[in-house]
Amino acid sequence: MKIDAVAKTIISPQPRATKPAELSVSESMKTQENAMEQGSENLQDAVSLGQTAESALDSVNSSLQRVRALSLQAQNGTYSQSDKAVVQTEIDQLLSGIEENLKNTEFNTIKLFDGGFEGNIQSGGEGQGRMMKIENTSLESLGLDNYDITKGSSLENIDNAIEKVTQTRGDIGSQVNAYESAVRSNDVARENTLASRNRFDEDFAKQVSELKRLQITQQYKYQLQKKSAENDKSQLNLLT
Repeated sequence: MKIDAVAKTIISPQPRATKPAELSVSESMKTQENAMEQGSENLQDAVSLGQTAESALDSVNSSLQRVRALSLQAQNGTYSQSDKAVVQTEIDQLLSGIEENLKNTEFNTIKLFDGGFEGNIQSGGEGQGRMMKIENTSLESLGLDNYDITKGSSLENIDNAIEKVTQTRGDIGSQVNAYESAVRSNDVARENTLASRNRFDEDFAKQVSELKRLQITQQYKYQLQKKSAENDKSQLNLLT
């Protein structure tokens, strides 16, 4: 066998057949890790959106409770029609504040109650998402667009409105709790994936280092063999 052929055989140890697959797995883990990290950020945004909505409804509920108290006050037999009209003025102001609150509450310029909100919260990779929904909420949907105690509006209207707001708050709270739980799960999964990938990459780096060491060793052996062959050839030339 010629020396060059020997050299080619010696200095070209093949990497393990699993290396390309291992690299693919490592990159796949990295993709999953990035998706989970971004998913957690998306979920945190959804939590903030929900908290913004819940805070606005808390204010609405406080105003409705005040409207209810005024309505009960006006039902007292000691109140004249003119007294009720004065009470209605305060009620109108409260209802106007509720309407403004519901129309103007937004998150990142997105209206939350004026028409409602519905959007997909991307919590991970492709196909890993969940819908977030907030019901359209207005004086009309609450049945209070024409509320007037001087015209015989019933206290039941206020009670129904409070119930609807409470239910919407509960729905939002449930979604926020689910998103917070998903963030925790995402973070744990991401940490585990990161740890696995780090161990995997360390093993892969050791394999590459070992391959380089073998190449250097084989190159050294080749140089020794080449030098020995050249010496043998020189001696043959002298003899001839």
